[in-house]
Amino acid sequence: MASNSKNTQSLCLDEEVRTIQERLQCSNGELLATLGKDGMARVWDLQGRQIAQYKASRFAINSDWSKIATVQQPNAFRKQAEIIFYRMDGLEGLLARGCRRLHWYLVNSQQVTDEERAACNL
Repeated sequence: MASNSKNTQSLCLDEEVRTIQERLQCSNGELLATLGKDGMARVWDLQGRQIAQYKASRFAINSDWSKIATVQQPNAFRKQAEIIFYRMDGLEGLLARGCRRLHWYLVNSQQVTDEERAACNL
């Protein structure tokens, strides 16, 4: 990591050097979150792979890294700054949430294949 005179840092992530304005590291050291000059907050694993991206001018993450709050500044379509909260699920969490939402459809639809039901253990 390198610092420059504008209080920003450069990191080599996803095979690209990115200039960042803010960074946070998960307490277990397994994740890193950055805020880039492009107005995007990103979450990375330790191999430098991006695992999430959120539009934000600022961001905060709760202590167990399960939620992120992003701030979006006013613009031509939004008269006031807006704070948006997101869940930061891993793949298993996203699949579980999707299966819960689709449960009725997966069980009752004639158009769903057994293979599709099996993806949600049905």
